[in-house]
Amino acid sequence: MGNASSELPVASIPDAYIAISICVGSKIRVMNVTPEVRDMLLRLDQEITNKCGFTRGPLMEYYGTLRLKIGDIFTFTPNGGKDRATLGKYFALRLLEEMYNLGYNLLISSDLARQADNATWFFAKSVMPGENRGQARICCIAPGGGGGFSAGNNKLVLLRHDEHIKAAVILALNDAWPMV
Repeated sequence: MGNASSELPVASIPDAYIAISICVGSKIRVMNVTPEVRDMLLRLDQEITNKCGFTRGPLMEYYGTLRLKIGDIFTFTPNGGKDRATLGKYFALRLLEEMYNLGYNLLISSDLARQADNATWFFAKSVMPGENRGQARICCIAPGGGGGFSAGNNKLVLLRHDEHIKAAVILALNDAWPMV
């Protein structure tokens, strides 16, 4: 712990493990970054930039870690507003999709990082060939309206969902809380 660092476990697959930290201040840190993951992050950043019209901060590498400062529209902080929360969710969904499509499986999410990190996601390279994995589309179902679920605040936000997902959520809610 402290300032000391640990090495990633030796794996039979080159570049088998990657960790991505989502940080306060619109920063993403990627440990053990590969060229394909770097290219994916730049493509994803460009996609978000085109949607939102902001400019990206500097791309830096130090101690084997890539740091990308994305536009200030993302703050990854609580109470940052509805638009920023939605964009943060969208970015996270797209990042998970792209990592899966590159052949990485999400192992675990940890919030045991430094105070300035919201989460660190750990990925492992799949041994399954890419053509057998298929493509992933990830949706988000989250509490909406701010303040969690409280009286008068019983909303759900569905992001990047299909109609069958929406129907399944409505069916589950009706089964759990039938209208009288």
